[in-house]
Amino acid sequence: MKVFVIVVLVAQIILATEVLEKELNENNQFYKNTLKEYLEHSYTFAERFAGMCEKVLADLKQHDDGSEFQSQKAELEDVLHYVAAMKKDENEKTLEHMLKLHEILLSAAKEFKETHQAKQTLINQLFEKYGAKVIVHDFRKGFVEYLKNFETNFVEYEQSLSAEQLESQGKLIQWFKEFKEEQSFAKKFTSFVTFFKFFAPNLLKNE
Repeated sequence: MKVFVIVVLVAQIILATEVLEKELNENNQFYKNTLKEYLEHSYTFAERFAGMCEKVLADLKQHDDGSEFQSQKAELEDVLHYVAAMKKDENEKTLEHMLKLHEILLSAAKEFKETHQAKQTLINQLFEKYGAKVIVHDFRKGFVEYLKNFETNFVEYEQSLSAEQLESQGKLIQWFKEFKEEQSFAKKFTSFVTFFKFFAPNLLKNE
């Protein structure tokens, strides 16, 4: 009888753990796996992007006369700050830094694309000099593939949920349907950030 009771208790603990691992919080196993994969995928790229920004910033400080590029210099310094603050582990603070860094990159890529033809500014020329076009291309290519894998993993996660869990996570499921249909890379990547907020609501709250 004691053995039976122990078996039942162990089974209850295991089942309870499985339920907890699928709740919308930071203990959710799918969230934790996605966070780890995202940071591992991003870290090498982040260092590469920061290396380019450091060179651009150094050149700007040599050429800049007055405050013409103050906002750009501040943004470049932010990039260096975020990368320096990162660690190769899966915590929310590292995630915040990485998401902010990628947001800066998307903004820079948009600005670079809009002004590339005219080559109107020194900063545009410096980004081109230090390989911005290649870095943005590699960023896009790498994350297109990453997001495809994420979609596959999400479908597997959704299929593993019970009817009750599907109902309680209805907003997340609806978000994924819209996310999957989005064709614009920039909009899709921006939407991807929302995934983390379902599990960590305070993420970037003070931004």
